[in-house]
Amino acid sequence: MKKENYIKLIPGLIILLIAIFLYYFFVNDLIINYYKNSSKQHNNKIDSYTDQDLENKNIIHNISANQVINSPLNINGKASGVWFFEASFPIRLLDSNYKEIAVATAQAKTDWMTTDFVEFETVLNFEKPNTKNGFLVFERYNPSGLPENDEKVYIPIIFN
Repeated sequence: MKKENYIKLIPGLIILLIAIFLYYFFVNDLIINYYKNSSKQHNNKIDSYTDQDLENKNIIHNISANQVINSPLNINGKASGVWFFEASFPIRLLDSNYKEIAVATAQAKTDWMTTDFVEFETVLNFEKPNTKNGFLVFERYNPSGLPENDEKVYIPIIFN
């Protein structure tokens, strides 16, 4: 190959090296951080709660960890008023693969515009999934969409 042909390859090689550099230092880090954060979301579950743990999360309810549940599931308890928006917040039922099975809306039984505890109740209807275990997820209503206002309590359950 002639010297002129090698010189024509230099811009392509430089672009290739820049692309490899950008991928290694930026794109690769973004991908790794994405998977680290998504696995944290699913691995941050609390397997059992004490009354103090729940009060620190500002929610108390009638479902205990590893309780066997059936449909319809009556859920009641009390949560800090900040969990509510327009007197409600969502409660989700997930299977052990974190697939959503059902959603219910917890409704405040009294005035919800307070930071004190507010009683709530709902009924969750669902069809039994293929997995034996799952999670009941109490989710603070977050109309702002800001991550610092997100809060969830995962209760491990067993399907009957």
